[in-house]
Amino acid sequence: MKLVSSRYLGTDAAVIHTYTEGSCARSRDLGEPLRRTHVHLVVGRVGDAWKVEHTVIMDAR
Repeated sequence: MKLVSSRYLGTDAAVIHTYTEGSCARSRDLGEPLRRTHVHLVVGRVGDAWKVEHTVIMDAR
């Protein structure tokens, strides 16, 4: 996964945007570039650790 951006929301929360390119799912047409899947994570600090609170996965075409 490649990091696109990360943004802190105060000291106890953050939003992380990553993407991956892969061929695990077929592209629509032969010769089409690899599919890019974007992942957005909302994380929150729980004690000394960061925990994922919400996940969004999108297939960009």
